[in-house]
Amino acid sequence: MKDQAQTIARGIRAHWKKIQAAESARSRLALSGFPFDAWLLELSPLYLRSRKKYLAQGGRFQASVISSPRTLSSDALLADFIEYTPIAPELYWSARDPIERKSPAVSLDRILELRSWCAPVFHEQSHRLLWRSLPRPPQDRRSIHRYLNFCEALVVATDMALGDFLGERLSRLFYLTGATYDPGTSICKTLRTPRAYRNYLHAAVTAIYLNLELFEVADIHKVVRHLHPTLGASAKKVVDRCLRLDRGFVEITNVIWQEKNWKKLRSLRQRSKNSKDELQLPQDPLDHRLLYLWSEKWFDEMAI
Repeated sequence: MKDQAQTIARGIRAHWKKIQAAESARSRLALSGFPFDAWLLELSPLYLRSRKKYLAQGGRFQASVISSPRTLSSDALLADFIEYTPIAPELYWSARDPIERKSPAVSLDRILELRSWCAPVFHEQSHRLLWRSLPRPPQDRRSIHRYLNFCEALVVATDMALGDFLGERLSRLFYLTGATYDPGTSICKTLRTPRAYRNYLHAAVTAIYLNLELFEVADIHKVVRHLHPTLGASAKKVVDRCLRLDRGFVEITNVIWQEKNWKKLRSLRQRSKNSKDELQLPQDPLDHRLLYLWSEKWFDEMAI
């Protein structure tokens, strides 16, 4: 853990001029106090597009005190606004202050504490955008669980795209800080065309969805190879990547959250632009037509 804190501190110091320049030129879209937000808006068209779309649909932000565990366990995800903790000034100071650096054990502990108060707003935005763009959720419990797992799969795949496009070096800094959800990979060097990478993300959605549906690992590999045959060797890589989702989240946190909040999903029925239709996902994992259709529409919408 201390190694991660050191990586964060070194990254902030190494990129300080760029962070400062982005803050000086910050647009009205940037969040005051959220780590690297102005810089991320400059670096990533996807990050910028997500912010613009969220604000265009009336989305709001609230500077508050919210921990990563609360974003995972409470019903904050269903709110029509996003809370975030403005830790950036404290984080930057902890990494750069010369007096603090003379007591590394203290400053590194502080950095580790601070990052527990940082939940990625990009991830939260994707959820709010999907509540509007997907057909409304169904009403029975099991169908709602499938709907929620599909939403989470789309959101996590979008986090992957952000990480991959930012590049592994920068993505790791943002990820370790908590500002983004995925550390990125070099897969774009292998899959050189936009369509090939889009197919990779489709396979990611399939793998994440089946993982959240608690399918066996061997079955997930088989289904992904069957449904996405053009990926070849990349099929195993994408499944392995998706299976790195925290097991505690997959098997405990996600299950408990859905059991606790599934009835509240009915409130989302009024937010959907497709309010006349319900998204009823099939039980058969090999029937992925609806998942593919709505994933493709989402990727189009986000210009991935």
